[in-house]
Parts: sequence; structure tokens; C-alpha cells
Amino acid sequence: MSNGQEPDPPPIVQPEGNFDGDSAFGGVTTFTASYHPQYADADQSDISTTRTADSSIYRYRVENGRSYHAYKDGSEALYKPLGLCSLVPSNCKFEIDDMDDDWTYQQRFTFIHTRLMGQALDNWPKFFEQAFETSNLESGGYLELQECHVPCRSDDGTLKPYSVLSRWCSLMLECGRRLDKPGSVAPIAKQLMEEMGFVDVVEIQYKWPTNSWPEDAHLKELGMWNETNQRLGFEGASLAFFTRVLGWTVEELNGFLLELKACVEDRSIHAYWPIYVVYGRKP
Repeated sequence: MSNGQEPDPPPIVQPEGNFDGDSAFGGVTTFTASYHPQYADADQSDISTTRTADSSIYRYRVENGRSYHAYKDGSEALYKPLGLCSLVPSNCKFEIDDMDDDWTYQQRFTFIHTRLMGQALDNWPKFFEQAFETSNLESGGYLELQECHVPCRSDDGTLKPYSVLSRWCSLMLECGRRLDKPGSVAPIAKQLMEEMGFVDVVEIQYKWPTNSWPEDAHLKELGMWNETNQRLGFEGASLAFFTRVLGWTVEELNGFLLELKACVEDRSIHAYWPIYVVYGRKP
């Protein structure tokens, strides 16, 4: 998909050989669901200065060793930490809200930015509509999205449909379908923004290698960091979906994650994540 301004990204050059790599990977530890005691006190000094919502929001629910928000408890299937920055600029404040709800902010914005929201939203068209509204975005203001498109891909066919990584992508999308969560908005974000009335909409595509398999030095380094990012993130992204929606046991998921780790470390698989950056201006 191209916007006429940016060419489609070229295929990534594959390396001549296979490279070994090894890294520690922790399994999933089972815990009883509970609330995080660290945030039981509503008057903690580290959050009171930026808190704009009821303190009960900071009572995380802990499930299978992962913390999930207490706000609308049970609605979130993807693990997201709610930590606040220790140093907050004077012109910045944190507000916890649900983007699927009606927006009731007290001020208009000049810039609205989202990143890697994926299946977190139930209604992307409503999101674009609310972002475009006069009460939310000023004339001349910008909306920007940075999204990863699932499933993973390869340009040379080395990522097979039956690979563990391909299966993980399919299972994540299946979980989204069962929860009425739409798939990736990335390929259609530009179209939706233009239909809503945004102008000068730009779409830029990138490729994030799954490991350090490319020959290009920049992409190789990017793949190295992304490999670590995946190993740290697969568990959190999978736990609630696989155990709540698919009915897997933690032990079954543990074994699957080990296979997934081996797959993303395999330098003979020249896979990458399609990344879309889309931004446009409200006239």
C-alpha cells in the first residue's frame, strides 16, 4: 500500500550465512489473581501529583504474574504496565481513559498520537471520528498513528505458513475475532483518515526484522533490538488471550513460547514486522 509520496520499502537483503544467537528466556510463573499491594494506598506521593482519576485505578489486578488495569477490569486482554514517569514536565499530566468511550476532555489538542494500539480498540472508525471532532482537535492539528501490522511476513518465502511464528500471529488474530476486536488498522488507516476529512495524509512503511538476519548494518542492529523486544513481549501479549480466550493452560503456553523463541532466533527465517506510520492534518 503506497500513498504516492513514499515508495514501498524494498526487500531486505538477506545474509549469506546463518548466525547463531542465544539468550535467556524466562517461562511463565503462575500466580493467583489479586490486586497489587504496592498501589493499595490511595495517597502515594509518587502518583498523587499527576493523578487525575480515582486512586482505585492504580489497584492493578495480577493474573499469571502479569498486572492488568483495574479500570474496567477484565476488558483488557493485552498486558500493559501503568507505570508513570518519575519526572513529569510542568506542562504534562497523565489521564487514564478508554479511547472507545466518548471523549470528554476539557481542552482541544493540536496533536493526537497513538502507537501500537492494534486490537486494543473496539471501533477504529469511531476513534478517527472523535479525533476529527472540533471539540477534540484544533483546525490545523495533526493525528498520527504508528502501528504494527499482523501477521509477520517474509519477502523470500522463508517464513512458512506452518511456522510457530505464523501460527502465533494467526492465533492472536483469532482471539481478536472472538472478542470482536478488529484486526490491524495499519493498512487502512490512511483511507479511514481521508474519508473522515483529514488532508495531506502521509503513509510511510517500514520493516522491522525479527532478528539480525539482514546484511544492511542499520537493519541488522534494528533486528537485534527487535529480537530482544519480542522475547520480552511475547509472554505479556499472549497470556490473557491464550488462557482466557483459547483456554490454554499456562504450561501449554510455556512450551509454545519456547518454540516461538527458537523461531524468532532462527537467522534462516528472513521475517519482518510491517510497520506503518500514518499522519494527517485537520483542515
